Amino acid sequence: MGYSKIHISVIMFFAGISSCGGAALSQWISERMGKGTGQISALVIAFSLVCFGFDKAWISIFVFILAAFFNSVLYPVKSEVLHKLIPSPQRATLISVESMFFSLAMIVLFPLAGRLAEVLGLSVILAFCGVFLLVFAGMWKNK
Repeated sequence: MGYSKIHISVIMFFAGISSCGGAALSQWISERMGKGTGQISALVIAFSLVCFGFDKAWISIFVFILAAFFNSVLYPVKSEVLHKLIPSPQRATLISVESMFFSLAMIVLFPLAGRLAEVLGLSVILAFCGVFLLVFAGMWKNK
């Protein structure tokens, strides 16, 4: 989008502040939203990815900072849910398996997304990922 390294650094700085705010407020948000915190956070992140498809700088910056906030809200909420639902020995195994599948998915998906971004454009691929997540979340919710 024509931004210099300085501009990108400033955007990343504000995204970092937003992430800190999300982590700091995650407990408060979780108390207010209850079980829907994870779902709402995931939907906001997915919607943010869709918004990258508009290919407008100010929209992309805003949703990037918004997604950083809700990504930081998700992590403590996920950890708390895991601690409540799964006993400690199984929890360690689950976290290890989750990490392994995340790594495996990234080994496949990152190069694929990178190649498709070269052909179709990064904003198109990010928007597609957002639509995919919204569809997946909708199917998960209705199941």
